[in-house]
Amino acid sequence: MPVITRQAQAFYLGSAQHLAAVGVNFLLRGTAQIPLLLEDVILTSNFGFGSVNTITLAGQSMMASDQGMPVQAFAPLAQLEGYRSLSVPINTNQVYEMGGVLLAPAQDIGMQVSTSPIAPQQYRPTSELGGALNYCFGVAGTTAANLPAAVTTVFTATCLRDCLLGRLVVVNADGAVVPDDDINVTSILVEGIELLSSQAGVDVVNIGALSAACTDLSGLQMNYPISANGQVRISIANANVAIGTIGIGIFCLPA
Repeated sequence: MPVITRQAQAFYLGSAQHLAAVGVNFLLRGTAQIPLLLEDVILTSNFGFGSVNTITLAGQSMMASDQGMPVQAFAPLAQLEGYRSLSVPINTNQVYEMGGVLLAPAQDIGMQVSTSPIAPQQYRPTSELGGALNYCFGVAGTTAANLPAAVTTVFTATCLRDCLLGRLVVVNADGAVVPDDDINVTSILVEGIELLSSQAGVDVVNIGALSAACTDLSGLQMNYPISANGQVRISIANANVAIGTIGIGIFCLPA
């Protein structure tokens, strides 16, 4: 394993630990003390089900859609290292923020971003980052009881700027009541084009294969471009007699 030589104040960019109340917006912020490259993002909480609705670097949004990302996509045990790397620079005294809302009872939540030091001349302002600001594309931030029983629900998100869709993540917040086995993706449409390789209306993809814990390193990459104002429509069938709660998000690729 190669040895990484770090500088002082170049290990992790963290936030103050925040006690998030039920249904009340939280805001987590970290201020850089030296120029850094921001990498993998982790949100820590006891339960972690909820929606990340804002992500900003120096005031510039890094969300490429009009919907939220599931909080659990940033969980410490999610098999998403590399997929969720920000891969953008931050300068001294600049702020990185994540905001959203949790479903679970009041709990502590914190933000941690791994970092690497960069030389001051390597820093680029957000106005020059272009497509690198496309960090994630939310489709359905985790909101309570958003998957009715015994029907197929279509989740829709609109693209805010041209981007390249990467790793798809589906989070099940009610696994004890509605297990993954009972929830299947029946269609993934990007600007009206079907991405699933299965027979339409016959074959399905179980959400367990799309979970944040899945270790598939390549198959979960959508690798598909979408234009500003284009739509992603993901159809999910709940075969259980109970109402479910899920979240859906996509990490973008460099464009």
